[in-house]
Amino acid sequence: MFEARPGSDLRTQVAEALPPMVRAVNRRWRNKDRARNIGRTAASFAKVASGVPSRGSVVLPYEPEPGIADSTDLEADLIDLLVALGEGAREEGVGAALLIDELQDVPIDQLGALIGASHRINQDQLPVVLGGAGLPPVSRILSEARSYSERLFSIRSVGRLSAADSSLALSEPAEQLNVRYETKALEALVDVSGGYPFFVQTYGMHAWDQADRSPITVDDVGDAVPKANRELNDSFFKPRYDRATPAERRYMHTVAESADDPASSSEVAKRLDPENPNRASPLRDNLINKGLIYAPERGRIAFTAPHMGAYLRDLPTVREALADALNRREVTPTVPLFAEGWGDPTIAERVDELLAETGFGR
Repeated sequence: MFEARPGSDLRTQVAEALPPMVRAVNRRWRNKDRARNIGRTAASFAKVASGVPSRGSVVLPYEPEPGIADSTDLEADLIDLLVALGEGAREEGVGAALLIDELQDVPIDQLGALIGASHRINQDQLPVVLGGAGLPPVSRILSEARSYSERLFSIRSVGRLSAADSSLALSEPAEQLNVRYETKALEALVDVSGGYPFFVQTYGMHAWDQADRSPITVDDVGDAVPKANRELNDSFFKPRYDRATPAERRYMHTVAESADDPASSSEVAKRLDPENPNRASPLRDNLINKGLIYAPERGRIAFTAPHMGAYLRDLPTVREALADALNRREVTPTVPLFAEGWGDPTIAERVDELLAETGFGR
């Protein structure tokens, strides 16, 4: 099991996940020859990956098996690896699974290889399961990678938690530690989290840290929310925003300002460039490929991250940025906002231009 990293090589990430699998096979499988064969096949697969930059070297206590899983063709080598694992698992009367989080970040050609290997495992009826989780575009990406993927995978949408489930997610763990929430405090946490599991966790953690006694009160929640918002802005929203180019950010801001949710992609394109709306298409496609937006239905566009629109609407405008810069000019007269990493880089650059035109910051 591993989490796919944007821009990373799939073979390398699979290889990094092999050592714990090999150790588990060595401990649990009765047929030690078969276990040794898995180890040598894994070593062959990892040896090819050794030429690709990774987080660290993959160390396996086996010599590679020549001619097995070492062809440099990712699909063929994945088939060798998974077939060896599946045949051994069938003999042992157990199952095996390859689980990948953030599946949308796997390069589409490599995802195609993974689907092809899964197809072979399915044909051979081996007890190996390929499972994954990802943002909403993942079903479209799977279809683009291999047209037959819809026949191989069962795709389930995991939406927001209901108010009742959000409340239980907060109250039940607390009760196990003899702590309870006031009813209004629970209602406030459920409301501000919007039912998004990570937000339930984040707001709940800060409310827990804020309270000094049971029950956790609505005042505790009120004091915790700004802290949780800052954490989400810094660790959840901003990293996603930073993945977009300045032009892509303008597209995102236009989506956020739309009166409709999901927004009309044609209306967004017209607002961006009334004279040539087609110029927005590459921006839209890039943002979809980056997992920042998706098309919930034909002609509509929405953010993959909940509350992203609210985050963007709260970012300062050029006018606000300029006012802030002018107010601070005597404190930091020679440091451009853009160099400070202030707010939206496209806004900061424009403010710096305006300051230079008026003589400030010189």
